[in-house]
Amino acid sequence: MKFDKSDLGDYLTDETLESEVGVWFKFPGNRRFRMLRAGGSNKRFSRSFQAALRPHKRDLDKGTLDMEIQDEIMRQCYAKHVVVDWDGIKTEDGAAVPYSADAALEFFRAFPNLFADLVTLASDMAQFSEERIEEAKETLGEV
Repeated sequence: MKFDKSDLGDYLTDETLESEVGVWFKFPGNRRFRMLRAGGSNKRFSRSFQAALRPHKRDLDKGTLDMEIQDEIMRQCYAKHVVVDWDGIKTEDGAAVPYSADAALEFFRAFPNLFADLVTLASDMAQFSEERIEEAKETLGEV
């Protein structure tokens, strides 16, 4: 059965963008992060996150898992499976920092509030909607 998709564009996501290519997000200082979705069709993230939480299941179920442990698990999973590239990240002396999971993890630890914004964006299904991607392509003249 085929359903009418009109007016449901925010609920239709591009699986390739979610799990393989990613979407660029701009931040102050000409910094950009290319991210996959944290969830949806990004199964590598979901599996990694669940596996990392498994040793802490008892504390998680009781609501006693230390927030720092939860935050560290999230940072590690984002560094490996959500943020896949960046631009404009530099050292104090101005040298460009190439993207790597290890560099990302260190950056996330140094800037927890920026990391919180990354989590919000990568968790938002609408950021990966087919409708939004088409709008972005039109704006960039790629259609």
